[in-house]
Amino acid sequence: MNVDLDKIAVGGQSCGGAQVMRIADDKRIKTYMMFNSGMGDMTMAGANKESLQLLHGKVIYIEGGESDVAYNNALMDYDRINHVPVVFANHLTAGHGGTFAEKHGGSFARMTIDWLDWQFKAKDNSHVFTEKDLTDYPGWTVKSKNFSK
Repeated sequence: MNVDLDKIAVGGQSCGGAQVMRIADDKRIKTYMMFNSGMGDMTMAGANKESLQLLHGKVIYIEGGESDVAYNNALMDYDRINHVPVVFANHLTAGHGGTFAEKHGGSFARMTIDWLDWQFKAKDNSHVFTEKDLTDYPGWTVKSKNFSK
């Protein structure tokens, strides 16, 4: 088995997002995926809001709406990240568990696959993330910043 070191993604759900931020400075990482997670002003797993400055690849936050306990922390992170491309994808009613319990992981899984296909397989799904084309994602909102036109 071979691993393509040019295509390394890390992701964490809930408290697992702190583990992602703990290794934010690893130069092998090309994209970070935060599911129902955000640092905000807390410290956990050796990471805190200063860890955001160590990010060097594209970041996506996939959140479950205002009822998601991590929603406000993720919003704070999004507002603080100004040096790398970042997306805030929000399912308005999914809550902290997202749609992972649905068949095939639901729309959280589809959003993740669209992201990874765009980042690593040259499939142009940019319209979902930078142009807010949510035709295939009813009940979602998306905002993004720091992407080149």
